[in-house]
Order: sequence, then C-alpha cells, then structure tokens
Amino acid sequence: ATATSDRVCRFCGPSVQRIMGAAAGSSLAVPMGLALDVLGNVIVGDSGNDRIVKLDRSGQTLWTTPVLATFPRGVAALGANRAYFVDNHRLGTVNSTSASTLLGGAASGAGTTQLNRPYDVVVRG
Repeated sequence: ATATSDRVCRFCGPSVQRIMGAAAGSSLAVPMGLALDVLGNVIVGDSGNDRIVKLDRSGQTLWTTPVLATFPRGVAALGANRAYFVDNHRLGTVNSTSASTLLGGAASGAGTTQLNRPYDVVVRG
C-alpha cells in the first residue's frame, strides 16, 4: 500500500501489478494498513475514507465497510472472515457486515481502557 499515491500493488518477481488505487478507477485515500487473510485476500485500512476494504487476489472488492474507525492505520487478518484494526483511539474487529470496539473509544487518553493513536495490530498464531 502506498499512502502518497492512494493505491495497492502486487509485486510478482520483477513486475508490479496495481490491484486497487486511483489510476485503476477505485477510491482509496491514504491506504496505511495492509494484511493478507488465509485465502490470500487483501485487507486494507483505507485511512482517508475511514473504512476497511477487503479485496480478492485479482483486486475485486469483496466488501467495504464504513466502520466506526477514524483513520484506520493498522489491520490484521483473523482467519478468512474477520480482521482487527486500530485507528486514532481504538482496537476493533470488523467483517463484511459489522464492526465493534474491543478497547478504547471515541477519544484518546491514558486510562487503562483508552488508547492514544495506536499504529498497528498483529495477530499471532
């Protein structure tokens, strides 16, 4: 994902294939988070549009969820149907039909249940 050119590309040996982005007729804005699910689908934190986008291996949109996210930065795939994300103030989970907050909320802070601009999320296992 390249945040300055608003696109996602696939690198295959010496060649580069644009799979989603401004020049390909799609509407990414500042893509920052990127993850692959177990099927090879791409999950993108579309930060400038405050949403999470899931693409198949050819770049076709599987789902786009305007979630409760505000500038999602990091995403991590959890199996084939769910992803975690972090935005300005929360850790959340999202799938094709819903999103929920796991930790944090609408504002930053230093409390035990608050987050202040987390940058990424990783799933282990």
